Amino acid sequence: MSESPTNKAWEKLFEYLDISNKVHEKGIVYLTSKDIKSISSREPRLMCKFDERGSRSKILKSNGITILPVRNGEYVLIDGDGYQNLPSILNSIQFFEWPFKKRLETLPKEPRSESQVIDMALATGLISHFLEDYDLTLTIRGRLRSSPFKFIFMGTNKIHELNVDGVQIEVDAGFEGEKIYLIEAKMGERDDFHVRQLFYPMKMWMEEGVTKEIVPLFITYANEIISVSQYRFKNIQEYSSIELVKSSNYTFEPNPLTLTLPEIIQGIKVQKMEPDDIPFPQADDIRKVRDTVDLISWGCDTRDQIAKFWEVDPRQGDYYANAGQYLGLIHKGDKHWRLTNKGEIFVHLPTTQRNKMLAEVIFQHPVFYETQIKYFNKNLSLKEEIAKLILKYSNKTFSESTLLRRALTILSWVKYINEVYEKI
Repeated sequence: MSESPTNKAWEKLFEYLDISNKVHEKGIVYLTSKDIKSISSREPRLMCKFDERGSRSKILKSNGITILPVRNGEYVLIDGDGYQNLPSILNSIQFFEWPFKKRLETLPKEPRSESQVIDMALATGLISHFLEDYDLTLTIRGRLRSSPFKFIFMGTNKIHELNVDGVQIEVDAGFEGEKIYLIEAKMGERDDFHVRQLFYPMKMWMEEGVTKEIVPLFITYANEIISVSQYRFKNIQEYSSIELVKSSNYTFEPNPLTLTLPEIIQGIKVQKMEPDDIPFPQADDIRKVRDTVDLISWGCDTRDQIAKFWEVDPRQGDYYANAGQYLGLIHKGDKHWRLTNKGEIFVHLPTTQRNKMLAEVIFQHPVFYETQIKYFNKNLSLKEEIAKLILKYSNKTFSESTLLRRALTILSWVKYINEVYEKI
């Protein structure tokens, strides 16, 4: 399997600048955009924007390094975890009543961007309900250059004092009410986020001299659910002092389905064999496969666009799209992915109906169906068992290592679907 361009470029930087030894010795390395571009031949913004832990290049992950901008054209590589886990979207989903008797023609019920999600949350009163602040005014949106500020980063073995000046800071939305609320929003389900996205805007506006309390919020929109998480920093001078205050997951679906997974499984017509003309799934995260179907409906429909959205290399972007094709929800045109008839239905369904349809299109495949039956019966212990099922129902040739990787993908999907229905 070939390495992605970003992985190769970072390996080149590490070797040329002896980064591993320097980070091990000092806990921190300063790196300029000029160095990044001249050594790696790649754009610094593509090399340094990793909004999730898993999106970092392999060598950054293996060395436990977080990247932070400190000046326009200058970054620091720090030995330490600069990310924060998000609460599970499956926890405590609550119905929020759509407040409008007549449809607002300019407010989409199926938002396609972060700004549309925020606008929906404001217009429906959802964000006011969450904050318990009912007099909000939108006052901030967009990119700004920061004034100077300093803070402490708790590295793995050392404490670092960092000085930031003139970096670009983006706020998806800022509301003023009883307090000032700064929002970072993301489309698609996420496991974690870069703390920089909340900490830097907070520090910047503190330097502007505001007197009201600043409240950082992180919002995601996935599977027709708006998830809102409120954070605070126990020590406003310390990057690593972030902690969750509260979180809620909202759906506008008034009458959710209450079917159990066994009931759904019983109604599925299972195919006799796996398809020969479509790649077997290689994407371990079924949530990203599901959300990629939505991406395509929003017009983010090429291999490169999908990869850019998920901050992965194009090959990985193709994994998500190919898996959507395997499920019969999308198909490949000349250069663009398109929704199938099933896909068109899927993207317009409310949450529980989407979950049902996702289970149906997964378990219509015999390998997934038999894996699920074994899972029900607590008779699934080894990935080697699933590998045998792949050989039984597929005419394709796989190496032993590939078989085991595909088996892990199957098990990951099955576990997720079971988690969804265990929460019902």
